Amino acid sequence: MSNTIQAPEQIRIVCPKCEVQSLYEVTPFKSVYNLQCPNCHSDFKSRIVTVRSKRSRGYKRKHRRNFSIRVLDFSGGEDLIEFVNAGYEDFELRARDKAIFSYLINNLKIVQNYTIGRYMKVSAPTCFIATYLYGPKSKEVATLRCFRDDVLLSSALLSPLVDFYYLSSQTTLRWLGNFRLFKAISLLLMKPVVLCIGWYLQIKRSRY
Repeated sequence: MSNTIQAPEQIRIVCPKCEVQSLYEVTPFKSVYNLQCPNCHSDFKSRIVTVRSKRSRGYKRKHRRNFSIRVLDFSGGEDLIEFVNAGYEDFELRARDKAIFSYLINNLKIVQNYTIGRYMKVSAPTCFIATYLYGPKSKEVATLRCFRDDVLLSSALLSPLVDFYYLSSQTTLRWLGNFRLFKAISLLLMKPVVLCIGWYLQIKRSRY
């Protein structure tokens, strides 16, 4: 794929919901597309751009990385795309690479380097109480983060629950985080929740 699309063509775009790659037609001088995945039927938005420069900074102790990517639209406009990803690993985006940023309900979910055929799933960092209970790299945190990203944040009705959770959990940990009894009770209560969510996600994935 060249750095500028000269004529209508079909390219593979990763669905930000089910991560299946499907062919979509793109046209010259248009960078933003409202699409629907033929596999899971989710509506999403993709922005196709050319990378001008990329900066990223990882924080190993916090298990996160900040990205700052300057891009050019096909119309010639320039923009800066910034986001934070849960995970220390970097993602390759070089100057003049063709990149696709795909969103679910205005939340960035997939960054795709079309030039080299790779993509990265974007996840907001830190499930506060889960990280406090299990640690940032635990299987339980990964399960809860996946449920947040793929189920809660993908629904306009349920996504406000995530904001409520962040606000309430920070306050809760500020007041009760140093008490062993609070942690013991929280672990006891969270165990069936994590098991049910893991079971639900497993069934959900098997349908795709």
